[in-house]
Amino acid sequence: MKVLVMWPPNIPTYFNAGHHNTLWETSNYLRRLSCVSELRTVDAGVLNWTWAAVARELIREPDVLAIHNEFDTIQGIKTLIAYCREISPGTRIITFGRASSSIPGFFQRYGLDAIVASGDWEAGIAQFVEWLSGLRQRQAITGLLLRTTNSEEGYINTGQGVYLPAEEWAFPDPQEVPWHQYNRLYQDATLEFSGLSGRRELPITISRGCPMGCSYCLVPPAQGLKERRRSVASILAYADRARQFYEFDYISTYSPTFTLRRDWVLDFAKAVETHPAKYAWKTCTTLHHLDEALVDAMARSRCLRISVGLETLDPGAIALLPKAKRTTENHLREVSRWCRERGVELNCFVMLGMPGQTQEGVAYTFKLVREVGARLRPTAYTPYHELRADMDEETFLSQCRQIVSSEVVEGLSRRDFYRLEFGDRETVLSELVLAGTT
Repeated sequence: MKVLVMWPPNIPTYFNAGHHNTLWETSNYLRRLSCVSELRTVDAGVLNWTWAAVARELIREPDVLAIHNEFDTIQGIKTLIAYCREISPGTRIITFGRASSSIPGFFQRYGLDAIVASGDWEAGIAQFVEWLSGLRQRQAITGLLLRTTNSEEGYINTGQGVYLPAEEWAFPDPQEVPWHQYNRLYQDATLEFSGLSGRRELPITISRGCPMGCSYCLVPPAQGLKERRRSVASILAYADRARQFYEFDYISTYSPTFTLRRDWVLDFAKAVETHPAKYAWKTCTTLHHLDEALVDAMARSRCLRISVGLETLDPGAIALLPKAKRTTENHLREVSRWCRERGVELNCFVMLGMPGQTQEGVAYTFKLVREVGARLRPTAYTPYHELRADMDEETFLSQCRQIVSSEVVEGLSRRDFYRLEFGDRETVLSELVLAGTT
């Protein structure tokens, strides 16, 4: 069978190369299937492909088109489906991604042949391909919404999908990924994307799944509550292999909560510190899972940046967070000092528009992050736990963590909300927020 795995053409709302890792991991996993004779992978969004270029892929008449979905790619997905149905009507189409894992029923309206609704995406697509090849019985498929020939039934839910052990995941093929195009999107540091401007990044998926239980997070529906983690040896072996084809400056460890397993992190730090390549790296975690000895070990192994989900210090909104993420001012100051003394940048993710959040609470959070010398990256609060399959496309598109999907912060105009989020921060804080709180 010929398989085409594609990220559809789109303009990214935000860019993190780690989010695109799943495209390449999925395709390399599918190459293991005995029934796959040809597999092509295209990140048409980052490559800024035209629809003529997409059509050129479709005239190859793939047997299966697997479309990666995100909340900001729905227009591209619709057009890609239309092109495929016209140019290669025999192609079977399946979609996978964070959006369909969170709200699979939404995608039924597009007449797809299958939707990966739960479990690891590569496992769901593999089952679909094997079924089409006659190597798997219909009863042995799990994790999909599968379209039926009976128009009254529509789709069959095949049950809970498979979460693969970490050792079964595939690494991306380092000769296939457009690393340089990814790095290009990081060049404007003011956009506050995840990469380090002016440096070349190698994103590596460290783990999937997270038990923290944040209701506003896409990880649990897509990856499960149980964390699965790769071995330190496999990660460094992949970095060594990638270095043969791509000269990178640092590793981005892609993990929902990197320091969730303290002993693993210490082993990783020791291995990186003594590795002949002297890799630099960055990561993302929570303040709760950091202590001075851990930060010290990470710094010694050339950790450049630690990003933390601070979210808010607003007393009115902090109850929305899991208990482990209800950070105190003192702990933020401590972690900031540990990082500053060791030359590690601390980056704080902050949410705007949380229920119960006030103008004064936002001011307190922003002011303290600036005061301790940390980098601040705000996004709009998005209640993913409130998604509905019958929502319209405009509402669906607003789930991108940039457009506020509910009422803005009490006491803050919508105009100033977006000025805080996208740039004119100093003016807003000094003129409208900090005036009554300093």
